[in-house]
Amino acid sequence: RSVCLYAFLQPGSSIHDLPAEKLPMARPSQQESLILDILGKERAEEPGQLQMALKFMSELKQNNLDSDGATSVQEFLLMARKVVQMVEEANQITAEVKPGGQTNLKFELCAIAPILALGYGRSCCPELSVRLVRHISQVQAKAKASALKARRASMHSSEILLEQFSSGTGSIDSDSVEVLYNWTFEKFCSRLQIMQEVWQAHSQDPENFDLDEFNHPWSEQGPSELAELRQRYDSLRDSIVSAGTPLRSLQHVQHMSPTAGTLTPFGMHVRRSNDRLEEENQRLRQQVSELSSALHSRSGFRSPPSMAGPHDSAM
Repeated sequence: RSVCLYAFLQPGSSIHDLPAEKLPMARPSQQESLILDILGKERAEEPGQLQMALKFMSELKQNNLDSDGATSVQEFLLMARKVVQMVEEANQITAEVKPGGQTNLKFELCAIAPILALGYGRSCCPELSVRLVRHISQVQAKAKASALKARRASMHSSEILLEQFSSGTGSIDSDSVEVLYNWTFEKFCSRLQIMQEVWQAHSQDPENFDLDEFNHPWSEQGPSELAELRQRYDSLRDSIVSAGTPLRSLQHVQHMSPTAGTLTPFGMHVRRSNDRLEEENQRLRQQVSELSSALHSRSGFRSPPSMAGPHDSAM
């Protein structure tokens, strides 16, 4: 359906005498201004980028012809422009703090959508996310492009490319950057807050500022994730301790038939329970070992002495 608007003018006047905000072209130019702000100067000057964005918006608006849909599209654009400003702030902090001494890190705004679709829900608007990339040198970019060209020419190119994507080693056309992490918008917001605190500490005393190598907001496992890992680690250790008590106590329980020397039904039940507890105990030990390795590699966290011991058996 379409909407027709009528303008009633004074005799002798024209539509150009209307205020600028009343003109039919006002809303499209406002959206185009939003699109330019979202793209940024660098992308807007690239050939075809603006046309691609306008085509995307045209398809998105075709899916939202009613007033609710138009409002959703406008809210998406306004939110995207706000996040662009947040990403710019994160890049400014990154350039000043230089985590790990690196000067080639950059945050980029991205959109998440179902495969071969514009976005989610009734409005089909994509979800916003942020990725952290590392710009690589021209030599590295040429080597990457040459390796990719050789893979495409290989008779097993489809399997190799599929393995490349599944391992997260990069996209096909991103020859000049290496994608480090993809973060949800919520995760980026929490990291930006920590970045602001880091920047404040850096600006107060830049000479003596020291950024924790394993515990900073530019790493995949940030302070909150490390705290969660420690909590899970402690919880699993407690589970092993509590599970180990009945296993040891069952060693002294004998439920044998006094005549035949065989297990009674209750004794068989105890043995099955003991076996299940032993399997659960081993599973928990494995998880503790994995979490301990992750904590040690990310933050230098020292795990307590190994709790592994001889296998417990009831019979």
